[in-house]
Amino acid sequence: MISLVEGASRQKTPNEIALTILLAAFTLVFIIVCVTLKPFADYANTPITIAAYISLFVCLIPTTIGACSLQLE
Repeated sequence: MISLVEGASRQKTPNEIALTILLAAFTLVFIIVCVTLKPFADYANTPITIAAYISLFVCLIPTTIGACSLQLE
């Protein structure tokens, strides 16, 4: 009985598929923002410290992870 439950699989609902696409897009935007932050700061002659980059990751990555955990439920 346990093996039947563990081996069971189901198709994703349309909402789950849409959420997967949305999270992939947000992750892509997050990566683009992080990569382009340094060139924009250099162009504006504004120094950005390593602490600023670390705080960006600390603040934004848990948001993405939280959204991923919602998708898995």
